[in-house]
Amino acid sequence: MPRQDFLAAVHTENESACLVALRAAPVDGMLNLARLGLYAREGRFASKLEGALWALACDDAPERALIAGALAAYQAGEEGNWTEGELRHFAYAWAKVLKAWLGAPSVRDDRTV
Repeated sequence: MPRQDFLAAVHTENESACLVALRAAPVDGMLNLARLGLYAREGRFASKLEGALWALACDDAPERALIAGALAAYQAGEEGNWTEGELRHFAYAWAKVLKAWLGAPSVRDDRTV
């Protein structure tokens, strides 16, 4: 699949799209953003587990503690429990880093989502 087609399909490079995904299914949303990060950085498709492990080892991946919590919940078959503030911060941090990794302009620093 061409890179641009894949990125258009996942459409999680902006804060609003990230937050919608995180609210709907926090564990899946966090792990999917981690695997998208792996794709953005290394061009590799990966499972949720591979993406999470990569993000935990990546020094510039944001919110690694939340990813660790999402991975633990995923492996235990649980939904996890995060506040709206944590989800918003996660969405903002990952949208910002994904834009940087994908070479797009950075997101505005307004948290109006």
